[in-house]
Amino acid sequence: MLPTTLPRASEVRLDARVLIFTIAISLLTGVLAGLAPALKTSRWHLSETLKEGGRGRAARAACASHHVTVEMALALVLLIGAGLMIRSLSALWRVDPGFRPDNVLTFSLSLSPSMRTGSPDATRAALRELSDQIASSPGIRAFHSRPAQFPGGRG
Repeated sequence: MLPTTLPRASEVRLDARVLIFTIAISLLTGVLAGLAPALKTSRWHLSETLKEGGRGRAARAACASHHVTVEMALALVLLIGAGLMIRSLSALWRVDPGFRPDNVLTFSLSLSPSMRTGSPDATRAALRELSDQIASSPGIRAFHSRPAQFPGGRG
């Protein structure tokens, strides 16, 4: 369902381990959230509740209504956040990246330890040579390289 203009869209897929973990956590959360009230209500003794008469019932009802109000407010915040996220994602999918991502190859490379400890001039020369070799390869229409960033501000 991803648009074809999205870079690296073919690499996006569901990971079975993540899906199973998410389902397991969701089920565990649902069971725990349902188990806590069930355990609390199972401790009530009908005879003690009847002996109390009306005492304490109003306080429990007020507390329960506050809990429901807070729960509804949090659910509303979550729904609004999810809606905004979906709207933002939809807008991002419609944005033109300004280039055709078809047949684009990107890569990065790490300097070998000898190049890291070598002189900056030797490193620059080796990187320029590599850049020239890549640019002169058949099938390359454009080649852009960024300047190397060296630790400690060299380069």
